[in-house]
This record gives sequence, C-alpha cells and structure tokens, in this order.
Amino acid sequence: MAAYELFFLGGRRRKAVTPNMGSHDQGLEPLCTSPEAISSDTAGFCDLDLSLDDLKRLSDGSQCLCCAGMYNGSRLGFEVVFGSVWQGGSLRPGNIFTAIQGVITYRCIGLESDVFIQVLDKLYQTKIGPRKMRREAAVTGLSISGDPRDLVSGPVAMKLFLEPSGDNDYAELYTNVALAARRLEVHEKDAGYRMPIVRALCGD
Repeated sequence: MAAYELFFLGGRRRKAVTPNMGSHDQGLEPLCTSPEAISSDTAGFCDLDLSLDDLKRLSDGSQCLCCAGMYNGSRLGFEVVFGSVWQGGSLRPGNIFTAIQGVITYRCIGLESDVFIQVLDKLYQTKIGPRKMRREAAVTGLSISGDPRDLVSGPVAMKLFLEPSGDNDYAELYTNVALAARRLEVHEKDAGYRMPIVRALCGD
C-alpha cells in the first residue's frame, strides 16, 4: 500500500524535480483503506502526496485520477482529470525534450473534497476559511517530464498555471503522477502562490 504524506521542504522558490518512480503499472487495484497522512514542517514549501485510488479513461479520451487519504481522522480526496487534447513543442531551439501542453482539471467529489480544501487552507495558513471545494477548476498544464497523454506509460511531472481572474490570482503549482508508486504529488512552486491557489480551488 502506498504511503500518503504531507511534508514540507525548505526554500522559497523551487525548480521542478522529476520523481524517480521506477516501472509503471498497467492498472490500479482499488485500495481497501486510505493511508494516513503524515506531516512535518522544516520551514519552506508545503507539499502534499496523495495515494491514487483509481485511474479511469473517460469516453472523451480524458484520464481521471482518483486520489484520497486520511488527515486527523477525516478522509479527504478529489479527482484530477488530464484532458484529451494536447499540443507539443520544444521548450527552446535544439532541446530534444518536447513540452506538452493541455488542460488539467481539479474536480470535487463531495464532502471529501471539502475536507481537502479546508486542510489545504490550514496547511497553507491562508485563513480563507473555505466551506466547500469548487466543483471544477480547469487550468493549463505544461509537462516537465513524461507524457501526460498516456499516464500508464510512466511517471509524469506537470507545472500548472492558474490565472482565474487577474494578476493577483496568478499562481503556479506542480502536479506529478506516479502510477507505480500509486502517488499523486501536489507540490508548491512558490509559497507566495498559496493564497491564489486556495482561492482558485474553493467554492462559493
């Protein structure tokens, strides 16, 4: 059973680090229980690693990841949907790596997602006090490594760009997928983005 962790890493602004996840799975067996959350603060970034419960290929070609975990006795969870339309291109001339861009959606699944946004608000210390998670929050995703068009093919690291309604709401966030480790990582790019991230994910 994969570990579900909440942990902090030092530093202000972070460069993307590709997780080393080894071989990949062809499918996921449902977890009987959600792993417990572990948290520690070493000053700096607040990173969330959630256990993957399931991966579903939707009728439109999108890939839907179901993730969950326990935090202080409460179950939290949500879905992350990798869209079906992607565009590729090199980040710079002569670079052999092709960055792939598309839409990634954080999706509410009910009470468990409401708990998630409340926990995020607490860990980020944003003090917004959200009651519910937004039903859907669609953002632009750019691949750092791996192929987001086929999550079964291996580990995928993504940088997300949140631009809800203006400059004050702009934020960046890493979202990485490792099927072999049954882990979805929600990692910070910059602690200064915490407020707009929580605002983008919380409901009315």
